[in-house]
Amino acid sequence: MMSTVPTIFTEPVFGFTNTRGFDIREYYREMLSSFHPTKRLLVETVVAMLDTKKPNEILADEVLETSGVSKGSMYHHFEDLQDLVETAQLIRYSKWIDA
Repeated sequence: MMSTVPTIFTEPVFGFTNTRGFDIREYYREMLSSFHPTKRLLVETVVAMLDTKKPNEILADEVLETSGVSKGSMYHHFEDLQDLVETAQLIRYSKWIDA
């Protein structure tokens, strides 16, 4: 069954595998696609913000306003803003891993 490719993975992804055959890009793509739609929206919002801001410059209110998600929903899916930012960084940087 084909899963829908998340919006942050629009370009073709050629399999990066380490010496054990683990495809890190596929792992994070599958992880993101398994997220609840609200959680995925929050992560994708922060991934987009990381293009123009440093992680410590991202504010919870800005993420909430941009995504249109409520504060309660954000804290339902993530322990705190740092947890959300770290998840977004993992997803974002997994796109750029070179073989």
